Amino acid sequence: MTVRKFRIRIEDQWFEVEAEEVSDESSQQPTRVDPRPVPGPSSPNPPLAAMVPSKGEVAITAPLPGTILAINVRVGERVLRGQVLMILEAMKMENEITAHQSGEVHQIMVDKGQSVATGDPLLTLV
Repeated sequence: MTVRKFRIRIEDQWFEVEAEEVSDESSQQPTRVDPRPVPGPSSPNPPLAAMVPSKGEVAITAPLPGTILAINVRVGERVLRGQVLMILEAMKMENEITAHQSGEVHQIMVDKGQSVATGDPLLTLV
């Protein structure tokens, strides 16, 4: 069996793990996992924990993976329910990200041109 090394990132921490391919008969044996943190590339984004909305805030999240083409609001701006907050390009289509409720933009967590995954927080409203 061949053992291969992989680097994986969980939130903002990188781990180096070793994995080996197993056949059906050897899959019955327990496997010991001992991930070791390793330095990884620094991210310009804050850690995911820093992006969790605090009490009273409502997070607007990415409905699908894509790239932020435009940010139409600023921090402190009052917005109305249904107002277009951002444009997200996904699969060569422009998708409008709208406010789920009226409120004030408290924090914008992405930049124009940034790639996002499904569920990534984009901004918060209070």
